[in-house]
Amino acid sequence: MIDCAFNDPAAHPNELEVGQVLGVVSGVWFDYLEHLKETWPQVSFKWKLMKSGWVLIPDLKKRRVCYLFPANGSFTAAFALGEKAVSVARVSTLPQAVKDAIEAARPYAEGRGVHLKVVTPEDFVTLKTLTAIKLG
Repeated sequence: MIDCAFNDPAAHPNELEVGQVLGVVSGVWFDYLEHLKETWPQVSFKWKLMKSGWVLIPDLKKRRVCYLFPANGSFTAAFALGEKAVSVARVSTLPQAVKDAIEAARPYAEGRGVHLKVVTPEDFVTLKTLTAIKLG
């Protein structure tokens, strides 16, 4: 199960709470949300309570971009990649560890589930690349 810092079913977290919990990677979180809005203006965001806690879900029209799980000092972006996206990822500039995770992921009807744990500001490039592959 993916680590999530917000588990109170009474209310989803606000920006201030998310920023405090994320710490060093809060800039990556907010830059990523801004990147999505700038690159795909029709993107929408909603919080959803799941088994692991509150998750932020960006959607592009009726297409799920990913699931964002805020945790203490990090966050995880969970993607479902279709086979077309997997083929693009294989020849992309993604780090080898991410490519290996994609290859190892079990294929399902909705795609291969890939989790990217963001722990440093340098992970922003990988996050943007994986998103572009997903939405490309």
